[in-house]
Amino acid sequence: MECYYQSFQDNGIEIKKLIHDYENLLINEGFLKDNSAKSYITFLQNFSNQNIYTPSKFFCVESQNIKKLNEVNYLECRKLVLEDFKHTNTSKLESIEKAVINNSNPQNVVKDMLKVLTKEDFEIEYYKRQAFLVFCLIDTEAGLKKRDD
Repeated sequence: MECYYQSFQDNGIEIKKLIHDYENLLINEGFLKDNSAKSYITFLQNFSNQNIYTPSKFFCVESQNIKKLNEVNYLECRKLVLEDFKHTNTSKLESIEKAVINNSNPQNVVKDMLKVLTKEDFEIEYYKRQAFLVFCLIDTEAGLKKRDD
């Protein structure tokens, strides 16, 4: 993730703060119990079962207020990351990409994510950030209502 941060004009200071602050927002609003991997899994399970409502802020909207990243540096970083993953199991990243491309329903995307991601994955900041982005899949006009049943 370090080259991702270096792609920003401020070397990622604002995005790191946003990630930290957004995690705290989700904790304060009851989406996450804490910042543990188990809490992220529970959050995604609740989301996939539609037992969740929309947060007061959306990560994708908030991140647009951050100083823009250098697209060339970002693309170089992405190449490096993908190259590094070639020597490991890339199936998780590929599965998440396919889930987003093949599903228009946010709950189905999350169900597919949960099929491939483990608790250990949510110890990694990259996957935590992916969890934040599931809210971007919601129609923000309608949102999701917390079920009473």
